[in-house]
Amino acid sequence: MAPAPVSFAADIRDVLFVYRDQMIWRLDLAKYEEVKANAGIILPMISSAPPQMPPPPFPGFSQEFIGTFAAWVDQGCPP
Repeated sequence: MAPAPVSFAADIRDVLFVYRDQMIWRLDLAKYEEVKANAGIILPMISSAPPQMPPPPFPGFSQEFIGTFAAWVDQGCPP
């Protein structure tokens, strides 16, 4: 059985948008093109222990979201 499809618009954007103001100096987390271009950097940062993103004092992302983000990357970062 194939994994459920994941998209930036439906599964990624709203979660990352919360951190947009803190990260706008580096990239716009609300823009598909920027997140896609940096997905290979973002994934290890959100899944490391301890996570490097989001920065303190924000709590790390849930394991569910990390899995969703990884699936999105594995599926070629669909819009």
